[in-house]
Amino acid sequence: MSTQSSSVCLPRGVTDRLHGTATRIRYIEETVLETSAHWGYQLVFPARLEFEDVVALGGGRDLVGKAFRFDDWESGRMMTVPPDLTPQLARVSATRMHSLPYPHRLSYSGVALRHTESQSGQQREILQAGAELIGSPSPVADAEMLLIVTQLAEKLGLKNFTINIGHAGICKGVLAALGLSENSAVMDAISLKDKTGIQQYIESSACPDADTKQLLALTRLFGGSETLAKARSLSWNPTTQSALDNLQRIIETLLASGVNIAKYLTFDLGETRGLDYHTGITFEGFTPEIGEALFSGGRYDTLMQNYGVDMPATGFTCNVGAVAKVLDLQQGLMQKPAPHIVVLGLDAMYLKLSQQLRDRNLSAVSLEADSYQQGLAYAQAHGIPFVIHPTSDGGFDLIKCSDMHKQHFRDDKSLET
Repeated sequence: MSTQSSSVCLPRGVTDRLHGTATRIRYIEETVLETSAHWGYQLVFPARLEFEDVVALGGGRDLVGKAFRFDDWESGRMMTVPPDLTPQLARVSATRMHSLPYPHRLSYSGVALRHTESQSGQQREILQAGAELIGSPSPVADAEMLLIVTQLAEKLGLKNFTINIGHAGICKGVLAALGLSENSAVMDAISLKDKTGIQQYIESSACPDADTKQLLALTRLFGGSETLAKARSLSWNPTTQSALDNLQRIIETLLASGVNIAKYLTFDLGETRGLDYHTGITFEGFTPEIGEALFSGGRYDTLMQNYGVDMPATGFTCNVGAVAKVLDLQQGLMQKPAPHIVVLGLDAMYLKLSQQLRDRNLSAVSLEADSYQQGLAYAQAHGIPFVIHPTSDGGFDLIKCSDMHKQHFRDDKSLET
């Protein structure tokens, strides 16, 4: 019985990942976790489900409304699949690990689910892997995040990789001085570098001249290493100046690390992303192939308070699916690692032979088949290079699928050699 393909489909924004893609995703996740482990991060797998009100404690406004919600029949409370994993790590640190000395270094991988706009083309299933450093306010901790991300980009072989750096305190200081912290129109204009929109606001308001100059400056402060020097030459309110000083210390720490990280760095000091969540440095890692961030992170010193522990924190997240997409574009599709050998047979002997091969660290497919042609067709379709099949004299033929070269073995013991 056949099933209509139109009725057997996936929801928008999720996808099956077949063998080559799945292998690449696993490689990326393992690279993130192994690299983090070398920096002393301990692996945590947070729960797949949470109560909605608990997730709401840690999620920024832009994410809480995107969570998938449903009733929990047992408790009567609303449950959700978390739209982001970082708040979960904060909860784990505050509740399960609070008796351990800080700082806590935690790494993780998992899946976040988010509602998206129907025409946006964005994935609703986000594969994440990353690390959080909870309990250190030091610029060295922020520098550590950027150094790990740089190391990951190099290990993964990402080409033309850049890290765009901002600081939440810069915009917050300017907006607070003007009483514009909740003015989304002004924040959007800053983010879009819309000087005309900012100028129109200034003309319609009675802002002090010094404050309006700071507001306009936010639309110009983006680019290379000269951006930070340009920003430090301007006059700022105390909050923004403190943020710039903090950013300067982080960059100086990076440059003193001995890692050639300067070649990756760009700056956008008018970044407004996540101002309700981030408290310090923010960063995103990109390559030219796609507009989606491959890595993102920053400082979030107030999040832990929501879980009853007042601890500073910083971290990064790798968008595993986006990295896989870029690596496919830059390096070509990952070759599907195939088993080494198909072992044909119709009795227990072929199972025994298959296990002997596995004991020698070869991967073997045991295939019940009554003809050599059937086994060869199977191997060629699955990219398996060799076929072994029994012969009438009690021995075995080993066939190389690429050129059909055949070698005969008298018995399984001679085959082992």
